[in-house]
Amino acid sequence: MYFNVILTEIMGMFFGCDSNVEGDDMVQRLSISIPDSLHNRIQKFKENLNFSKICQDALTGAVEMEEMKNTDIPERDKMIAKLRKQKEELTESYRQEGIKAGIENARSGDMDYSDFVAIEEAGNALGAYEYPQQALDEAVFDDWLREPIDDAEKDDRTFSRDAYIRGWVEGVMEVWNEVKDEI
Repeated sequence: MYFNVILTEIMGMFFGCDSNVEGDDMVQRLSISIPDSLHNRIQKFKENLNFSKICQDALTGAVEMEEMKNTDIPERDKMIAKLRKQKEELTESYRQEGIKAGIENARSGDMDYSDFVAIEEAGNALGAYEYPQQALDEAVFDDWLREPIDDAEKDDRTFSRDAYIRGWVEGVMEVWNEVKDEI
């Protein structure tokens, strides 16, 4: 069953003119197919419903959504590039904080030989794990990293645990590599 609908806004949507402007009497026909069951249901309400307006509104909404998806692609690309750069900068800043903390912890005199060895092993294995924390001995993480990471995560939604841990291991290794051959 075919249901013919007269759509007054179709030309305006496709050719960029506003069909709501006074004097615009351009009308285009568009046939749509609907199931018999819907057609039978419509017959009960055909006096109460403006099918042309309903279809116009639905098509206008659908076309506007497609237009929004397809417009401003350069703006979207700029936004993504900007956000990506900000994320990279933040991640690097957390890595740098981790390096600084790792150097401070290693130079504090509170780390034991076994801590340095465990951290060196973790540093060598970092690439084998999806998350840097997985490479660390649990006791080392609990002793040196849990509290500062928990505090940072409470205060900063953008905090990168992974970047901080990588940096921290890097910082500890910097100090360890300076002294390990003298032991």
